[in-house]
Amino acid sequence: MKKRKMRRLGLWIMLACLTALPVRGEELFREDFESYGDGASFADQKLWRVFRHADAPEHAVRPGVGVEGSKALAMWNEKGFRSDYMGLSRKLPEPLDGVFWIRCKFKAPKEKWTGGFVVKTPFVQASAGLRAPNKKAGETDPKVSVVVPYHQGYRAYRRLAVRPDHWYLAVLRVDLNKRTRSAWFDGHRMLENLRLETDAKALDAIYLCAGGTKDDPAYIDDLVVTREPPEGYVVRPDFPPKKEGLLFRFAAVADPQLGFHRYPFDLWTLETAVDQINASGADLTLFMGDLVHDGKDENAYLDFKKRADALDKPWYTVRGNHDKPEFFTKHIHKKLNYSFEHDGFRFVMFDATGQSTPMPEEQLAWIESEFKQAKAKGQILVICSHCSPWDQHAKGGKYNMIGPGKDKLKALAAQYGVLISLAGHLHRACWHHEEKGTHYFVPPGTSMIKAGPTGFALFDVYPDRVEVAVKQVLAAYDDEKTDTFFDLPYTVWRSYPAYVKRYPYLMQGPLTISREP
Repeated sequence: MKKRKMRRLGLWIMLACLTALPVRGEELFREDFESYGDGASFADQKLWRVFRHADAPEHAVRPGVGVEGSKALAMWNEKGFRSDYMGLSRKLPEPLDGVFWIRCKFKAPKEKWTGGFVVKTPFVQASAGLRAPNKKAGETDPKVSVVVPYHQGYRAYRRLAVRPDHWYLAVLRVDLNKRTRSAWFDGHRMLENLRLETDAKALDAIYLCAGGTKDDPAYIDDLVVTREPPEGYVVRPDFPPKKEGLLFRFAAVADPQLGFHRYPFDLWTLETAVDQINASGADLTLFMGDLVHDGKDENAYLDFKKRADALDKPWYTVRGNHDKPEFFTKHIHKKLNYSFEHDGFRFVMFDATGQSTPMPEEQLAWIESEFKQAKAKGQILVICSHCSPWDQHAKGGKYNMIGPGKDKLKALAAQYGVLISLAGHLHRACWHHEEKGTHYFVPPGTSMIKAGPTGFALFDVYPDRVEVAVKQVLAAYDDEKTDTFFDLPYTVWRSYPAYVKRYPYLMQGPLTISREP
């Protein structure tokens, strides 16, 4: 009898100990290769699908080579191959929907990379490979080139230092509720909350591949899927928080210029920006002209209007130098010079397309009358034009300048207390300059923005101030800690501080301007 009681007591103690052990309850799936025998391959494993091709890499589970001396999957190939489709897929126990995180560790060969490394899903993927030194850029050592595709062959790149015997970490996030994707590699962001480009509804398998040589293979370990983010990873908010007292938010977008880069891609970036502006809760949107690249293509104006009409709230635009007046007034707005009011602000939209074209006296008289009306009503003034009255910057020049009449316009702006001047034309990052109380902004745009992010600016209007922030199309808004931007024409992430040295008026991080004169 005593023995039975002792056995029962022992069972309860064992159960208590088991419940006290740390439980990885947040993990939906883990493949750490510990359950396979040494030297095992997956050719006959039901859970794995192996790509069968003469050029496909070989693989085997090896002991003592994984993270913390565990087992890991070794992969090798003596010749070059395409790692994006010649590897193997691991089936999940059941399809996953909702929100999930995928993380996977990778160690590169010491000598010869063949095919690099890739972890891929139908929603988002990340890959890495060895890249020779770029001698033109002054590089002397090879780099790890990290790649994340985001739209029809377009890819986001980062170049990282080679770290021997280092376990690189790829992290992917998919939100099937909001239909967005994010990717990081070794802690560096690659994409943030970008919309999905697939109709797939669930994740049922994860593709893996890497390559080295048999004696010096690549290793993959700790493939994990969870509902919670890995330690140190957070989903940054897409937009600045709306604080107490917010009166309204508006978005400003420079040059959509459909066809300046590649027409279908320019449509995609504009559509993406429109989706994000809607999600931001902006009460109105301003476009700074150059809606199209080929001003003679009447259909291009219709393509722009169709995308802009997808905005949930009203939108307004000025004409750019690429926009023919007859098509602009026919399809976009009946007037080249007009104004509108919103919650104590007056927005004055005037036609100024650069190339040193003079401002007619009647235009200046109309602008001054708008300023007088705003003053009589106690309204804050915002002026919008394609070319900015401020042109003392790196892109200054006759082509980018407003002609005679500009000085009078700036004098009127100072006299009547214009708070904000918005313009486009320059295809640069968000530039800011303050002069006699007027804050001159050139926000980013959606076509061929150089030395800055593709995207738009958000202006949050409060009773005493206006808070300004940049929203990158491929990433969350630039907060106080943001130090990199995605340079879309060159498809690489770049350093903000390096460009601030060249362009001291480049806006890095949020900016607050006072509404008081």
